[in-house]
Amino acid sequence: MIRYLIRCFFLLCVCIFLQNVVDGQSPQSSYDILKQRLLVAGTGNFIYNESRGLIDRDSANLFACRMYGYNRLLPYNEGFSDGVISPTSKLIDAGKIGVITNLLNYTEGMNKTRILLELGAYYLFKPGNEKADLDSAWSFLQQANANAEPECLSLLGKYYYQAGNIAESQKCFSKVVDIAGTDPASLAPAYENQGKYLPDNDPKKISYLERSLELYHKLQMKEKEIEVRMYIADINRPLAEKQWQQILLLQKAIGFRHTLYADYALSCLADQKADHKSALSYARRAIDNMQETGDAALACLFYTRMGAVYSHFNKPEEALAWYEKSYAGKKNTATQDFWYKGFISAANLLAFLGRAEEALSLMQEVTASFPPANTFDKMRLAFIKGYSYEHLKDNTLAAVNYDTFTSMAEQFPLPSNYTETPDAFYQVSLFYFNQGQMAKARTYLQKALDFTSGSMGIQNLAGIHLLFSKLDSAAGRYASALQYRIKYAFYRDSLLSNQMQELRARYETEKKDQNIQLLTQSGKLQQAALQQSGFLRNIILGGLVVILIIAGLLYWLKRVTNKKNTDLQHLAHEKEWLLKEANYRVKNNLQTIVSLLGSQSSVQDSQNRIYAMSLIHRRSENAAAVDIRSYLPELVNHLRESFDVNRQIHIHLHIPPLELDVSQAVPVTLIINEALTNAIRYAFPRKEIGQEISVCMEQGDDHEITLTIADNGIGVLPDLDSHLGLKLMDGLVDDINGTFAIRSAEGTTVSIHFIAKTPLHKAHHVV
Repeated sequence: MIRYLIRCFFLLCVCIFLQNVVDGQSPQSSYDILKQRLLVAGTGNFIYNESRGLIDRDSANLFACRMYGYNRLLPYNEGFSDGVISPTSKLIDAGKIGVITNLLNYTEGMNKTRILLELGAYYLFKPGNEKADLDSAWSFLQQANANAEPECLSLLGKYYYQAGNIAESQKCFSKVVDIAGTDPASLAPAYENQGKYLPDNDPKKISYLERSLELYHKLQMKEKEIEVRMYIADINRPLAEKQWQQILLLQKAIGFRHTLYADYALSCLADQKADHKSALSYARRAIDNMQETGDAALACLFYTRMGAVYSHFNKPEEALAWYEKSYAGKKNTATQDFWYKGFISAANLLAFLGRAEEALSLMQEVTASFPPANTFDKMRLAFIKGYSYEHLKDNTLAAVNYDTFTSMAEQFPLPSNYTETPDAFYQVSLFYFNQGQMAKARTYLQKALDFTSGSMGIQNLAGIHLLFSKLDSAAGRYASALQYRIKYAFYRDSLLSNQMQELRARYETEKKDQNIQLLTQSGKLQQAALQQSGFLRNIILGGLVVILIIAGLLYWLKRVTNKKNTDLQHLAHEKEWLLKEANYRVKNNLQTIVSLLGSQSSVQDSQNRIYAMSLIHRRSENAAAVDIRSYLPELVNHLRESFDVNRQIHIHLHIPPLELDVSQAVPVTLIINEALTNAIRYAFPRKEIGQEISVCMEQGDDHEITLTIADNGIGVLPDLDSHLGLKLMDGLVDDINGTFAIRSAEGTTVSIHFIAKTPLHKAHHVV
């Protein structure tokens, strides 16, 4: 009880803080009473969801009313007050409840009923769920219920709901529905209340809300339609994105300027689908709208959202900057529930970047003045400490903090809407898996799956099923391991599909805006991340110039053939052959580039492939042959920088002096690029010492070449991992008439066998 009272005191401080934030700002004077209620409903719903259940809906709505200077009964007096600020409402806001009670002795009729309803609503919707408040609400509502008016019945239904008597609550709302008859204006709010005041897992909840939504839509009551759609979006995740998109359209139609909460919700939903480009766009729009409306009381939450998006974009420095902005400046306990999210996110990111000392230092610095005020924050900090100590190889302290996390996480009911919980359980499971404690690893991995409730990111779902596959494989349950591996492949391919859709959308946008050639369109599709489009264009133009020069040279040579000089005729034939060969090479390389761009799995992968091809042209001293050993070190360095693995993974090259025909050098280089990319990306899920990749090329008799790329990672199953990179390698091996094999034993080994051609310039001189 004492802890609860302290909590209420903090909540009251937050209300005062939020009121101070908006002091001096222009009130939302352009909004009528319906838009004011909608603003309170949207803001209260946002605060409630972001507080992770630590603040009840009534407290959240009270915050919203204080933020905008509205009467505290505004969200609840619909039907018996119509938003009119009565003298009783003003006295309630002033805290003069005793004065109002005395007024009852001198008031009769409808005025008395209204005062009783307002007093009942005041006690019923006070923050928390204290029995004394509920008893007071019951007393006033019983007195007002003499005529069993719909307004009285509706408040009684809400009372029974808060008292935990769902059956009696629904009886009251059903009576209101019966009284409404066929009148849509009365039925719509009746069905709305009947749906809102049911548990989220009750199947009738959505049905009642949808009936209400249909009636509000027919009545053209767009503000109420928006409010009901918000409730549906919160409890029906598969339809949430569609609902929030429709909410944005309706808000625009009625001139409702506060669209920041809808954009915030859409950013979160896009993140869960790994559509990080859309998530960033929505997050930026939310911040722009926050600045436009001057509604900055909750800015720290929007800055934290932006940090999360940049973190998922693999831009840690930008993410840290936004997180730091969210908790920068003057901090206090009254607003700790809001800015603490950014602080914890910053510590979490530092830990996952391998900067464990910085993470521990930040946590010590902040918690010294502001210790975590609730179980959820304590739980999150315990996990981050555990992960930090694990990175520092202190497995004892890691286990202690992980156990603290798991014991606290048990207090949160299933299913949970918080992606941090399943993500953390997955990491704890991985820790115990690496410690060889398979039973613990399986227990926590199952909890990670149980907590997902459809809200977990696709990438983490893939990781969970991959680890289940490894656990079952280690236990000898190979059939089950295979099923988990198939699910892992499904989620992984879904992730790749989302990335492909994002790239395709960019391509279509460019296509509509510019009427240019297909190759130029594809190049512009890449230019934001690639910076290689200029190089590609230069290759094309350079090739054309070379062809024109050779053509001019041939034209001149043909004119002097009138002398019938045998040597000149031979030279002319040689130049004609070079022209055809140059033409053939340019066409081949352009076709390869177009194919790569058309089948890319990511912008970064396409950049690496084009870069690999460019090395061949830059390093070859003649048009026909290239020394493989001369440019592979540069390719390896480029991949190290692209994946930021300079210190974690060692790549060894064992390549003899060997010239390959250009027609084989291009596919061989792309094969090496793909094999290294796959090894770096999938072979080493954890950054540890001793991770190595080797690239060996051996030349046998009769020009037989054996290329081997091997790693000492976790190993893959070739029949299940035949994704784009492996398919591309298989096709490239066909281009050089070679054979292709993958084996998994203490790592993964890719072996390619083919016959080297005699370099073309040597063959030509023999002719």
